[in-house]
Amino acid sequence: MQTVKYLLLAFILISFLSCEKDEEVDTTAQVTLNYDDLFEVENATIPLGFNIGIDNPRHAGGAIDVSVTGGTYGVDFETSGGSDQFSIEVDPGSLVARFTVQPVDDDLIDEESVVLTISLTGTTGSLMLGDQTSFTLTILNDDRPTPPMVEIDAAPATILEDTGTITIPLIFTKPLEEDAVVEVVVNAASTAMPGSDFTINGEGSDVVTLSFIAGTQQGSFDLEIIDDEEEEEEEVIELELMNPTNGLELGANTRVSFNILDNDAGVEPFFYLETFEGFDPEDTTYLTDVIGYQVIKITQTENISNTLILINNPGAFADENDVNGTSDHGLNLFYNSQQDPANYGQLDNMAITPFLDAEGMMSIEIDVSYAFKNQNNGEVTFYVSDTYDGSGNFDEGEWTVIGNENVANMDGEGFGNNTYKRKTFEYEATGGFYIGMRVNQTIDESFYRTRWRFDNIRVSN
Repeated sequence: MQTVKYLLLAFILISFLSCEKDEEVDTTAQVTLNYDDLFEVENATIPLGFNIGIDNPRHAGGAIDVSVTGGTYGVDFETSGGSDQFSIEVDPGSLVARFTVQPVDDDLIDEESVVLTISLTGTTGSLMLGDQTSFTLTILNDDRPTPPMVEIDAAPATILEDTGTITIPLIFTKPLEEDAVVEVVVNAASTAMPGSDFTINGEGSDVVTLSFIAGTQQGSFDLEIIDDEEEEEEEVIELELMNPTNGLELGANTRVSFNILDNDAGVEPFFYLETFEGFDPEDTTYLTDVIGYQVIKITQTENISNTLILINNPGAFADENDVNGTSDHGLNLFYNSQQDPANYGQLDNMAITPFLDAEGMMSIEIDVSYAFKNQNNGEVTFYVSDTYDGSGNFDEGEWTVIGNENVANMDGEGFGNNTYKRKTFEYEATGGFYIGMRVNQTIDESFYRTRWRFDNIRVSN
């Protein structure tokens, strides 16, 4: 009986151990990418995040291999794995693994969309690939072809009434893809009247339509100035391109203006304008030999040789028609003693225009700017002379002061560093004359540097 009892206990124990073996914990897990095919534009600024699902929290960890094909790494896309083939380490029990894909933005207009295939390609440890392990991500090009644009290729100018016909060029940024038109419109700011003061392509109308055929990349229209016999004030023509059609668009320069000087007054019309824009920085004789300017020292000390010179500094000078606009060349006086007493002394020199052969009431305009407000106490004096003989010697008695300027005055009027003020003067000329621009400053420990600039010397009657 005792034997039977022990056999029964042994049978129960064996059965129990057998059941425990059948319920061992599963430490493997399947990994999947549960995504449908996706689309994103190449200029997206936020990386796309993706989750790899892991189906068993009892897994013992491992690694997942990820592959991105179909594009060029670093050119079309980047990943958080730092490559188009990378591995993600997975901690035991984790139910998700993450990575990102970032499209790379470029400026290629004709680029096709890039189709990336993102795949799980392998695992290690207790992880294994599931049923869904890949999807596609299409990166869409965000750069569209630029349309053809039309611009006016002419600068504003002052002309005489008897100028005749001016051909105004037009340029297109690319050939027209189809026939198109654009209108030349007389802007409301014009004081000259179409039909009586000028015509456009022979038409005395406020609006003239220009037609161009497909493939056109340049064109023009004619502005004819009508020379009448009436004594008139100076008139302005303002023209503007408007209303392009069939994919043609307007470029940056769509306006041009012309000031028309009457030629019917009793005095011979006179107009002088020096913008210095013809200056070639490699031509050291341009100021004196080409445009006929002089620069002379007056009381300037010998140890300071700086004088007004012609320089090239893109965008640092005033525009001839808009004092708040910019140009690239002009007269410049710069001096910095570096607060070294050895460099202290007197700056005093004057730039003089060529001889201006005109008479009658003259309008004079000169653009001027300064720099270094707190160290610049220089005085600028504007002169005219009808007795100076061009010798290069300064005699105060030969010159008439027509105006002055200094930093304190300009600053008080709201003109800051490098801001141009258009000075205007009137002068009754009985014969030919010169204009002078003089800069005078004592360089010392308090006022140890200076800069003055002059541009757009304009004279007309």
